[in-house]
Amino acid sequence: MSKSIDTQSMSRQELTLDNIIALKDKLALDPCEVAVIGGSRWGKIMTGILSRSSANITKIHLISSSNYKSTLEWVEGSDLSDKVTVSTDLNSISKNKAIKAAFVINFPAYHYSTVKFLLEADKHVLVEKPFVFEADQARELISLAQSKDLVLAVGLEFMVSGPIHRFKHALKECNDPIDEITIIWHDVFRSERHGVYKLPDMTVNVFVDIFPHIQTILSVLFNEQKTVFKEISIQDGGDSCQVRGTYGQLPFNVNLSRTHLLASRKIEITTEGKEKYLLDITKDPEKIRVKDKELPDDPQWQTTPGSLDLEIDSFFYEIQERNKEIPFAADRTVYMTEAIEDGNGSIIEIQKSLISEFLLDHISAITSTEVLISLREHVLLLLLEESLISNPKDEEKIYYWVEKAYILIHRLANYPLTSQKALVKELDVSQEEIIKLNSVLRQSSFCQSLIIEYGSGVKYWKNTILPLVQSGKVDAVVNNEYQYPHRIGVYLGRFCMFFCSFCGRNHNASYGRGDITTGNVMIKKMLESAPKDDPYRFYISGGMEPLTNDGIGEIVTYGTELGFKMSVYTNGFMLTPNLLEKQKGLWDLDVLRISIYGVDEESTYNVTKNKKAFNKVFNNAKEFLALRDKNGSAVKFGFNFVILPGCAHQVLELAELIARINKESGAKRQIDFLTLREDYSYGDEKFETNEELAGVFEKLKARQKQIDLKDLYIDYGYALYGPSIGKPGAKLYAVTHNNMPPKGYPQISICVDLLGDVYLYREAGFLDRPGADRYIIGRVSEEQSIEDVIREFITNGSEIPSEPEDTNYYDAFDHAVTGLLNQMNNDKDYGVPFDKGPVVDRIYTKGNDTRFTMAHPTLAHPSLLENNNKEKVDL
Repeated sequence: MSKSIDTQSMSRQELTLDNIIALKDKLALDPCEVAVIGGSRWGKIMTGILSRSSANITKIHLISSSNYKSTLEWVEGSDLSDKVTVSTDLNSISKNKAIKAAFVINFPAYHYSTVKFLLEADKHVLVEKPFVFEADQARELISLAQSKDLVLAVGLEFMVSGPIHRFKHALKECNDPIDEITIIWHDVFRSERHGVYKLPDMTVNVFVDIFPHIQTILSVLFNEQKTVFKEISIQDGGDSCQVRGTYGQLPFNVNLSRTHLLASRKIEITTEGKEKYLLDITKDPEKIRVKDKELPDDPQWQTTPGSLDLEIDSFFYEIQERNKEIPFAADRTVYMTEAIEDGNGSIIEIQKSLISEFLLDHISAITSTEVLISLREHVLLLLLEESLISNPKDEEKIYYWVEKAYILIHRLANYPLTSQKALVKELDVSQEEIIKLNSVLRQSSFCQSLIIEYGSGVKYWKNTILPLVQSGKVDAVVNNEYQYPHRIGVYLGRFCMFFCSFCGRNHNASYGRGDITTGNVMIKKMLESAPKDDPYRFYISGGMEPLTNDGIGEIVTYGTELGFKMSVYTNGFMLTPNLLEKQKGLWDLDVLRISIYGVDEESTYNVTKNKKAFNKVFNNAKEFLALRDKNGSAVKFGFNFVILPGCAHQVLELAELIARINKESGAKRQIDFLTLREDYSYGDEKFETNEELAGVFEKLKARQKQIDLKDLYIDYGYALYGPSIGKPGAKLYAVTHNNMPPKGYPQISICVDLLGDVYLYREAGFLDRPGADRYIIGRVSEEQSIEDVIREFITNGSEIPSEPEDTNYYDAFDHAVTGLLNQMNNDKDYGVPFDKGPVVDRIYTKGNDTRFTMAHPTLAHPSLLENNNKEKVDL
């Protein structure tokens, strides 16, 4: 969209440039002292200008915390030593009543806290751009300044730049609508300006660093307008960027770089009639071209005060007169902060995406420069605060530690259960150094996101580690303290009609009919007495097939009425309309999941040894969908499928099977979810390569987009996440029997069968499974509740010596939990416990963090079906 140039003044009174230049003759301030916060190159430049300002400044207090020594040497070697003092103590400013105003030129990340501190100390403040990172912070500081009748301004020197105002005057000749504004701002990474050696501020990207200048120029030329970004891309990890958008209705294209070989700063305006207006401020004096004619140089350019001098004079004039006329008053720049916040948010997401491409690959001998630059701005200040570096301009040291941080992030993002001792060896750092590096990562939300959300270990983090830690159960296990179990499997089936090849059950064992009667009474009492603070505490599974219990519907309804979100995991063979009519309570379920053992009659029979299994389950699923619609039940219905070695292709066949069920059921609501899992029982037996799995999953995602699978959420297991996004995946984590905790972890997970026997591990919870009775820790009875059983075992129970085959009682969840417990113990013994580790959410806060929970050890986060997010579980 095009628009004619509007150079009319704003409704709020403006100061012309000529009036601003004349302000120094009007300044009549009483003698005062000022403070400059920040001893950087710009802080030294500002100190020099203040020393010769028209304001009646008698003393300048220069506060330099990160480079005090070099700042002091600079002052002592100049002619400013009589007027300037150097200190590291910001608190001294608040106590000194003689200090009237402060100039904040420290790192942008410190602007908010520093400005707030100074305003609360009743100081007028001019803060260098960028003002703050968030518009809400800007509004808060503006409100505080107004409540104290203090001047708060932002250092936007181009607001009072002679060349910009001269170009604005030249644009008055233009009556043709604007087609596009093109701005090029290229800086050399290392250069000398204002007599001082210059390196850019590496704590921010080029957008945050330079775009405030772009907005300032646009506001001078076209008044205050809303900035809308259409496209932002970055190069060099964020040291260069391309920005397209609109300023008001004026389209702009901005190219920013601070790594260019040659400096260039140009503003070109092209009209619809292809007329061009050019301002080149690369060097003094500026060059202005109107259409095809270059204007003569400004004859007064050498005598006109510089923009910083004018900025300072107008700031002091505002303190003197309170006319609220200065164009860079903070309350007039909120729209700029909004744009910076919006654009920087986009760049942060781009940086995460860039780094994730490398995170999901194997670590390389040489880390990508783009990765290091992307990460640099998010850790540099923290490295400084932790004393891992001493100079924010020391590139060699900075990149040394940024690379260490990246390697640490990479390892934890892909292998979350790695010990601190192993990391110290891999990084070749000391214990003290890794504690500091951990602190850096812990304080960076950017790094936390990379670790938890962007590696192949995301499922370990989100579905197991963080939920368990934040539940407090991990601490309870390590400290051998009683807590009610986090998850309890209720094994209420009497027998099973399948004889699955992988199943650990005793095929000759079954419970008696009388066991159902007494067992169901026991289960109801357990539900009734259980804490009600976690609705996902119980799930019904087996063991034996749960639908063989003719009281299952009543138990589901009972648990639901108590506030639990009940789940049932079944083989689906008995899920007939007739059973659903008898067991009406099943419609009260939160989740019903069928385990699928094949995609046709042959493959299903090969696993289950039941010739009727495939067709029976297929038809039952169709009938269930139709009846769910008819009953108006909210139950979430889906399948679980374990990918056996050499059988990844069956996933695509299963997708077609689900589509058939959806279509042939005639139901409006489709199958809700599919959980895909690795077969942990095969150990090192050969699976498909990551490339083969990735190819299958890519086709699966394409198939998902078609209308007959449009509502299907797919949750990928621990080691399948990498291939699910086309990248290598870490091997499924596994422990040996030597790593098994001697008393299990009943505070985290147990299962209970119809006899009331309490098993430490789900795969041990099969009636008469050889050797499994060693992992029965007690029996629930009339005299002994489940709380009694667990408390007695934790307090007085004997340790259970593990045997070489005992990991057969483990599933993938148990391997992960054991790894987590061992990691916690090992890190603590090594002197780097979790509270000194690199992941902030792995520190138990003793609160109810609703971001982290899980429905069941083999089902992902309970919101997976509620957020309708087809890519990942949102925690």
